[in-house]
Amino acid sequence: MKKILVVDDEMDALEAIKHRLEARNYSVLTCYNAKEVLGICEREMPDAILLDIAMPEMNGYEICELLKKGSKTKNIPIILVTGERLEPKSITDRCLQLGANSFILKPMDIEDLFAKIKEVLKEK
Repeated sequence: MKKILVVDDEMDALEAIKHRLEARNYSVLTCYNAKEVLGICEREMPDAILLDIAMPEMNGYEICELLKKGSKTKNIPIILVTGERLEPKSITDRCLQLGANSFILKPMDIEDLFAKIKEVLKEK
């Protein structure tokens, strides 16, 4: 069973995604505090991370950058999640620059999310 870490400061969104992933037989870890992400990743070594960009204290871009610099965490696939209405190319460029594997816009299309998860797990 593949383990997915879902990071989001919105509890309702976190729980909704968790239930959808569990329904598809993923093991799900959740985190709503950006400062805990690194420790959880080093301890649990998830197969992939679904990481919200808009977070207090430390945003998803900063967390992604730290994870990709970590010797234990650098190979964990990351899907960045954003509600920002940016030009898709600018999001793609920023994701590539930081080493993220993909991104998805909020509100999420759940089938698109599952397709992206399958895609990044194959890359791993």
